[in-house]
Amino acid sequence: MAGLDLFTLQELVKDYLVDKINWPVDTGATPEAENLQLIDGVLSPYVVLRFSDGMPAQSERGNSFGGALYDEYYTYVDALCVAAKDVEARALASIVNRTLLGKVFENASEVKKAFGGGTFAVPDAQRKPVAFVAIVSFRMNYNQTGVGTGSLMTP
Repeated sequence: MAGLDLFTLQELVKDYLVDKINWPVDTGATPEAENLQLIDGVLSPYVVLRFSDGMPAQSERGNSFGGALYDEYYTYVDALCVAAKDVEARALASIVNRTLLGKVFENASEVKKAFGGGTFAVPDAQRKPVAFVAIVSFRMNYNQTGVGTGSLMTP
């Protein structure tokens, strides 16, 4: 993996969490009452990762005289920790936080905390909480190795 290949970085983050924690890890879903992952009608804790697009560094130091392909970029990842009880969701969030914080992935900087997070309830049709979600947010720079290269679309 190199350069601007954000997809591979996202897959590295997901695979790392799958390997390091004892709960299922999914991507791309927003936990709602209709799509909660139930096993025999019971909600077992799980994590949903949401990834952002790449964004340009927020300082002039990240810009390259070679043009946009060589600039420094960053990306966010949110981990939505879903569980039947608030305390379980917050405990899982703490485990994810401890697991990802400080990790360095290929072509990326150290994983750091980002603004955001919090806890919310997922209501059912009668507005009763059926799950709780605790969010932890992270940020990392990428385009660190093989700067300006990397594409999944090349044959």
